[in-house]
Amino acid sequence: MTLKTKKIIFAFAVIIFFRAVSLSVPVPEGKGKIGFYNSPMSHSRTTSNVSFPYPSNKWFGSIFTSHNYHLYSFAMTPSPMTVNLNTNPGNAAQGNGYLLGYPSLTASADKISYSSSQSSPRYFARISGLKAPYGYADELYTAGGLLDGYSDWSATFLCRDRIDETKWIKTTIGRGFIFTYNEYSQGLKPLIVSYYDRANTVFDRSGAQITGNSQRDCILVKTSPDSNGRVIYYAVFAPADTSFSVSANASRIEMSFAADERYLSAALITAGQDSESLKNNAVAIFNEYYQYAYNFITDTKVSYSFDKDNAGVTTVFNFTTQAKRAGAGFSSGTVFALFPHQWKNSAAVLKPDSYNFRTLKGTLKVGSGSSFTTQHKFCGIMPNLTYEVPESLKSAMQTYINYDRYFTAQSEEPDTYYSGKALAKAANLIPILHQFGDIDARNRMIENLKAQLRLWYTYTGQPQRYFAYDSNWGGLIGRPYNFGSENYADHHFHYGYFIYASAILALFDPSFADASEYKGMVDLLVKDIQNHKRNDADFPFLRHFDVYEGHSWANGAGGGDDRGIDQESSSESMNAWAGIYLWGLACKNRELMDLGAYGYTTEYEASKEYFFDMSGEIYGGTPYAHKGVGILWENEAVYNLHFEPRISQTIKGIQVLPLTPSMLYLGYNTDYARAYYGEMLATAGFPLNTWKDIWLRYKALFDAPGALNDFSAGGFIAEQGSSLAYSYHFINFFNAYGSVDTGFFSDGESFCVMNKSGQRNYIAFNNSADSYKTVVFKSFAGGALAGSMSVPPMTTAVTKDFVEFKYDSLRTMHSQGNSHVILMDSYSDKNTVKAAVIPPINELYYKSIPFVFSVNSPGGLSANTKAYVKLPDISIPSGYAADQIKLAVYNPQTRLPESVYPHQNIIVEAENAGKATVLIEASLTKTGIYVVVIPTGVQPPGLKIIRGFLRNAKDSSGVEAAMRIYNSSDNSETSEVFNGIYEIEVIKGASYTIKPSARHFIFEPESYSFTVGDSDLSKDFAAFAEYELGGKVSFNGRGLNKINISIYDIAAGSTRTVVTADGGKYKAAVYYAKSYIVTPVSAEYDFTSEFMRFDIQSSFLYADFLARVASGRFVVYPNPYKPSKHGNIGITFTGLKSGAEIKIYNIAGELVFDKKTSTDGGYTWYAENNSGYQAGSGVYVYYIKSDGKTRKGKIAVER
Repeated sequence: MTLKTKKIIFAFAVIIFFRAVSLSVPVPEGKGKIGFYNSPMSHSRTTSNVSFPYPSNKWFGSIFTSHNYHLYSFAMTPSPMTVNLNTNPGNAAQGNGYLLGYPSLTASADKISYSSSQSSPRYFARISGLKAPYGYADELYTAGGLLDGYSDWSATFLCRDRIDETKWIKTTIGRGFIFTYNEYSQGLKPLIVSYYDRANTVFDRSGAQITGNSQRDCILVKTSPDSNGRVIYYAVFAPADTSFSVSANASRIEMSFAADERYLSAALITAGQDSESLKNNAVAIFNEYYQYAYNFITDTKVSYSFDKDNAGVTTVFNFTTQAKRAGAGFSSGTVFALFPHQWKNSAAVLKPDSYNFRTLKGTLKVGSGSSFTTQHKFCGIMPNLTYEVPESLKSAMQTYINYDRYFTAQSEEPDTYYSGKALAKAANLIPILHQFGDIDARNRMIENLKAQLRLWYTYTGQPQRYFAYDSNWGGLIGRPYNFGSENYADHHFHYGYFIYASAILALFDPSFADASEYKGMVDLLVKDIQNHKRNDADFPFLRHFDVYEGHSWANGAGGGDDRGIDQESSSESMNAWAGIYLWGLACKNRELMDLGAYGYTTEYEASKEYFFDMSGEIYGGTPYAHKGVGILWENEAVYNLHFEPRISQTIKGIQVLPLTPSMLYLGYNTDYARAYYGEMLATAGFPLNTWKDIWLRYKALFDAPGALNDFSAGGFIAEQGSSLAYSYHFINFFNAYGSVDTGFFSDGESFCVMNKSGQRNYIAFNNSADSYKTVVFKSFAGGALAGSMSVPPMTTAVTKDFVEFKYDSLRTMHSQGNSHVILMDSYSDKNTVKAAVIPPINELYYKSIPFVFSVNSPGGLSANTKAYVKLPDISIPSGYAADQIKLAVYNPQTRLPESVYPHQNIIVEAENAGKATVLIEASLTKTGIYVVVIPTGVQPPGLKIIRGFLRNAKDSSGVEAAMRIYNSSDNSETSEVFNGIYEIEVIKGASYTIKPSARHFIFEPESYSFTVGDSDLSKDFAAFAEYELGGKVSFNGRGLNKINISIYDIAAGSTRTVVTADGGKYKAAVYYAKSYIVTPVSAEYDFTSEFMRFDIQSSFLYADFLARVASGRFVVYPNPYKPSKHGNIGITFTGLKSGAEIKIYNIAGELVFDKKTSTDGGYTWYAENNSGYQAGSGVYVYYIKSDGKTRKGKIAVER
């Protein structure tokens, strides 16, 4: 499915670019709403060939994004070559063409990078041009880099003269490119200058040295040795009859084109210790590359497909070329370098090792053609781990749950990263609470998570916790931003948590993922970080993902210095891919599942090479002393972090957290995991228990018993996005099932295989809400069949032998052996299904099948709750058939199954020799005990029916209500939910009382009592909807609390009383078609109006009353007196007689004011002393003698 979006078309001025643009802004389908905020990051250094939405987080980003240093690029290494548009790195930046390099590696214990010293330079040549009259002073000089185009792993940049913009070089280079492809404008002839003006040697195709001037179409150049004796061979290919002018030491090569063809390609050939054999190899490669040198790569495009049935991801890398020359000696296609994660997973024919390149990303191998293909196996992604806590561990589990059962899913920090972690924490707790049977805590966690996601996904003007669309770049920016996310840094880390949490929530509450709810908003988050739509109008293609290098990049700008672009946490990137897959699983969106599987498998293969170096072939053989890296830059890998504390637990842990059930890839290689953990432990820093719960989950991947012992010792707290309950459950799962077995796969959407001491467990989850799925497991080695199993809807099934199964459903479920029942209910129903004792049933009337369960619900079952009852391999009584089976409610009054069966469909899947496998699809309406029977055809005597209609008094429609059925003959009671029409089976001669109930309704009659005679009975009930009556009692413009409001029901002759609060407000339930008299009651006040009458017809009614002091009543108001709020109204004393004496003292007992009144009524003191000055803030005491009575009390003045 594709995201359906409405479009708002608007025009605005992008001031920083001094130009007007017209853009379409996405509006998420459903209830989601976004704000607007533009990233401060500029993309001004682009030509008109680059259009909105703009690519961020790309290796070539520093060509065109804003930074604080200069207008050129930083060092970029698409590999094997390095390029830089700043041709004077380390000094005052300038642009004379671009630098081209193939640097050697330098390493220390904590860092490995490309060398950049003068003795071992990063670059070998500068590709530039000369303007007429072609002297030294006429070299091309650019004002800055310009991005002129890009494709999936290539970029085209423009070096344009700052004075004469008609003079330019247009260059295309990409990941794995062995050539750079250069087009020259008229009036500009090529110039190649060696870096640091080092001497070179130039050869022709035979290997003979070239000096001076000559006409030809290609040359081979050898650099002078660096301090380590290393030389580099590179080649230049030009049109036929190009004039080459080689300076005396070959440090400067000028070229003149013979005709209008104005291009050259520069190829990296090889490098190594200077020797004759190296030269011979270089000449041979030079001659082989000649046939491809004139096929300029104009486009690169990746395509992928996920074969679910065979658990494989196929990725095709396509190169589109334009032939500059053709004929004898020229071939189609090109040559390209494959990264280790590619060539290790490809059947591509590769050149001999003498063609290889050594880079920071390991050994690159060379292939040829117009495309190559990789294959990655998919070992499954699970939404949660199924583990039934045994009785012996329930007390410990409860202790850990108690830490977090009231978690609100809200972080103290409101930004997208920490909020995302809090959301994911809540999401991971939900299945655990569900499995543990803590329904109240589960539902509270679901509601808390849903509330927080709704807040983030619905912008209503709030200052924070929302997403905004950036019409500058084309993306979503969460507010407030953090860690550079306003410039597209770390979006996949941050939003991956949101997508993951939304997916888990949607598995429990499918309505959240409805198109009318929040599906559209989550789809936008997916599109922001990893959009699989190549020509989307609102978001770039695969923003974070480097399709060729195989992993994501976190830095939005393409780097901040010559280290280049970087990523810290490969695991949080993997968490985002898992979240995308799970969101597709929850929404049943095959495109998103395909995308998630592609990214998950590819980034795993890349991260195990470049972030973990599991093979030891990437950083091995150097002084670098660690397993794995903390930060991977384009040009550097370090054992370090961007944050504190920089200790082993965090540096290694950043490649591990958040370690969810969907990140089991971290346990694919248990030997490596054991060594990685051991190195962390041996070098652990202070505080020692940092992230210990995450590390013990990691330890469980290879040593669950040890992890469980360490965990039980305690003494640590959970990491911010984690919880102890989740970790304890995770570790116990691995303790029960062993480690991940990557030798097997399934054709199901969600699966994993575990292996404990040779005993495998096959685990599969069925994301369908309305059907069983048959899931097949096979071996990756030859496809040998392991077995198959039928997995119930929204349920995980586990088996060792494909004979006996365990089930764990995300819905309400009970299983007994392989037999089971599932209610496809809503989590909010709080239903439970449990085993029940088989009740006595007279075999004369029914033959029993031994599967009995009870259904319970605090509010009664919702009408027509869908249920599946699966009965594998049951015995069918002789003389009967499986299709005669009935699911029935057991009636304790009749001690028989009710003859009115639930609506059901009986599916006989297999039947042979008295055995059968039966699936019952049923709609349940009642709580109680359910039995499976076969009616014999003999009718039980003495059963009657009472039926009727639950009628809404307003519109005569049916009302859904729970009917309580009390049998006074044997004191038994049952409850059943009906929607309008009800029918209840009763026993002749017994006496009953039935009483309907429904939220927000009352019924007339309230109940009905009867004794069953010879005939069926009928009784209708009228339902009256609850409405709200509310209002306010005010005195002198302020609300008056603690006033009794009498609500008199005229028909019933009954009175209810509510009390005002919260600023004089009150509210009360009233019911449709009833009449009420509302009266405020007080000994101190009279009211206008005295009372009001209401005949209820509408849903909300107001009854406001104005209070005044009752005649002759002594009252002091306002108290406290706040002139800033009340104005200069003073404090009034009411109910005084003429001649009353008023004395007011301060808290020290000093007389402040005295007065004798001259009339009956009230007197106002304006908070002044006897001299007419203001009385200060404070507490005062009044003494008043009036009509023979003395009154005293405290008053307060607050200025």
